[in-house]
Amino acid sequence: MTRQRVIPLVVQVAEDPMRAVKYRAALASVAVAGAFCVAVALILTVSFLREQKSNPLANKTLVRLQAQLVEHPEDAALKEQIRQIDQELRADYFRRRAFFVHGAWLLLGGAVVLALAIKSAYRWGMKPYVPDPLTLHRNNPFRIAPLARMAVGIAAIITAGVLVGLAALPRHRTIQFASLLQSPADEHPPRIVAGKLPSDEEYARNWPSFRGPAGSARAVGEGYPTEWDGPSGRNVLWKSPVPLPGNSSPIVWGDRIFLTGATAEQREIFCYDAGSGQLLWRQPVGPVSGPPVEVSDDTSFAPNTPATDGVRVYAIFPTGDLAAFDFAGRRLWAKSLGRPDNHYGHASSLATWRDRLIVQLDQGHAAKDGKSAIIAFDGATGSELWRTPRPTPATWSSPIVAMTKSGPQIIASGDPYVMAYDPLTGAELWRAKCMGGEIAPSPVFDGEMVYVAQSRADLVAIRPDGRGDVTDTHIAWTYGDDLPDITSPLATGQYLLMVTTGGTLTCCDVKTGKAMWIELLDVFDDFNASPALAAGKVYLTDTQGVTYLFEPGPAYKPVGQAKLGEKVRASFAFVDGRIYVRGEKNLYCLGVR
Repeated sequence: MTRQRVIPLVVQVAEDPMRAVKYRAALASVAVAGAFCVAVALILTVSFLREQKSNPLANKTLVRLQAQLVEHPEDAALKEQIRQIDQELRADYFRRRAFFVHGAWLLLGGAVVLALAIKSAYRWGMKPYVPDPLTLHRNNPFRIAPLARMAVGIAAIITAGVLVGLAALPRHRTIQFASLLQSPADEHPPRIVAGKLPSDEEYARNWPSFRGPAGSARAVGEGYPTEWDGPSGRNVLWKSPVPLPGNSSPIVWGDRIFLTGATAEQREIFCYDAGSGQLLWRQPVGPVSGPPVEVSDDTSFAPNTPATDGVRVYAIFPTGDLAAFDFAGRRLWAKSLGRPDNHYGHASSLATWRDRLIVQLDQGHAAKDGKSAIIAFDGATGSELWRTPRPTPATWSSPIVAMTKSGPQIIASGDPYVMAYDPLTGAELWRAKCMGGEIAPSPVFDGEMVYVAQSRADLVAIRPDGRGDVTDTHIAWTYGDDLPDITSPLATGQYLLMVTTGGTLTCCDVKTGKAMWIELLDVFDDFNASPALAAGKVYLTDTQGVTYLFEPGPAYKPVGQAKLGEKVRASFAFVDGRIYVRGEKNLYCLGVR
């Protein structure tokens, strides 16, 4: 039997020249797009690794100048040099940040082009209808299929890695309100120009935050009125209606007064002319999203006092909504910090340091919840500069920035710790375990000691020059009777004054903590407003608007009383011989005439 050789039959199809051209073009596109993606990914990866290792806050020149400033705190030229370097470092950071964002978009675009090119190469590849088994492995254009899947997978992995790395950069993410993105007012947002920050002296002359400069509630200057009568108009220079209710206190900078108001449906910030009381502008912060938070009469929907750095004004509300405006009323940025996990809503007021906005965001039901943090934002952009977790549940105390002998410190009270932070980096400096309960009173610093008080804990004096846990080493003294649960203490220099909601007024010696005297005030109602010191006299106002004036000293020495004729829960602001008071419905300016 004759053996016959079987020759495989291959049906040849005439090659389409245009198809071949398209196929080669697609392969060239695959090569170019693949090389582009690899190059961009390598550049971003190297830049990301360098970014992780670099720390603008550890700049040697900046650190050296800051050390010199501690030794020469009044050197204005040195302060200005530090400000300039700080601004240059921050501008450089945001340039690098923009580079990463643009690079990520380029890589994503390159990956899309690569995927389309691979798909086209697959489509236009020459396909014999009956492939020759001897040449299939070597010549079959269908071999591009597994390569295509591999290339797409690699591109997806690279893109995802870069995007995740970008998200892992220091937390400078701004969550814009969707409504703000659609707002006609923001179709052409103003260009943000870094204004020159005020000097320390200018900061001290104004009333930039809750209880004034550094939260001390101590006014500069003389000539503040000690007598007034709201109903008759005596020493009332002007009064203006406040459009929305709230218990936030007024702040003052130059000829501008800022105040907030809110209901369950709306939240706004107001700007008044300090000379005439005219309402210059009012701006919404954003519509309410979701169900409103539950608040009490003591807090309201606008309990948080705004703050200013002399260039911008900032406002926050119980819902965790935060916004910045310039003095002309233009909204610069806005964000949501998330719905706070506490039963009164967020009630802590804001603080500023240089061009940084400080937010004490304490929430949760226990420290182990891990929800609390203190955060610094760039005032110009709203970018998060640093965030430091806090081992405390929800509190309503406000932070202060204390200029201690060892440098500036952010002091924040919580349960159970009073803690201090470096405002530049957010690093914890020290902590003292001495508080407890629902913390509402804010700390105060008198140049030597930090004082904190809470009705379920103690009045505590802490030396701020320690590091680490200073509970056993830096608590100078404690006092445990008649402690406030809402109002903050007042340090006058020699004395520490505090008042309970019910009107028990206590004066302690700041050196020993010994009670010098206790006075049971014959009050018309409770106290929510904190005491303040102006021109050697203490101003203390109850919720019916009756102000008790007395001189701090070794014995209670009353000066008199003054009636506003309107309920008051907010604390006073004192600037240039004038007192600004937020009543239940009106904003008042009191002065001697």
